[in-house]
Amino acid sequence: MLLGCFRSVAPGDAPEVDAGTADARPAARDAAPPSDSGVDLGPTGECTCVDESVCGEPPPFGCGRAVCVFESSCEIRADESGCGAGARCETTSLECADDVSTVGVVLRTDYEPGVDFDGIALRADGVVVALRTPSAGEDYLDGVRLGDFGTAATTVELELALYRGCRVVATQRSRPDARPEGTSVTMVVTGR
Repeated sequence: MLLGCFRSVAPGDAPEVDAGTADARPAARDAAPPSDSGVDLGPTGECTCVDESVCGEPPPFGCGRAVCVFESSCEIRADESGCGAGARCETTSLECADDVSTVGVVLRTDYEPGVDFDGIALRADGVVVALRTPSAGEDYLDGVRLGDFGTAATTVELELALYRGCRVVATQRSRPDARPEGTSVTMVVTGR
């Protein structure tokens, strides 16, 4: 099944890149057979996708984009930019809606940014809602706000991953209530 603009290629295959679109990232390991599934190819290879490429219309990809998650997998990301005033991208359906609750997420960790990790990915119900490259000036011991996202669900499954290059250093999961007014969640990752 094709998922919007997801595509992966084996090393040596030149991905087609439209003018004005970011360059495709090359695979870093020996690749598994090419796949159009839009998911990580696993330990034997990495998929290659075009950063922030616009996914196909109509919904369910109406407010989604395909993104490379720290060069290791192609995933769908919720994208608010195509939604009208006051509307948010609902993470499960990837449709713009006015009646979604807003969930904000703060990360607190004793892992040192730039040393222990150099990338953060936050998923809500399997959809990437925040990607962040930490800067040295951010105090993750006190907490750094990763962002806000919209959901129509009463509860949401959050998964936060810290990356060092393409390797996952640590993960944390949470399942907060998201209705009716929305919520703010602090996710704590320890273990240094």
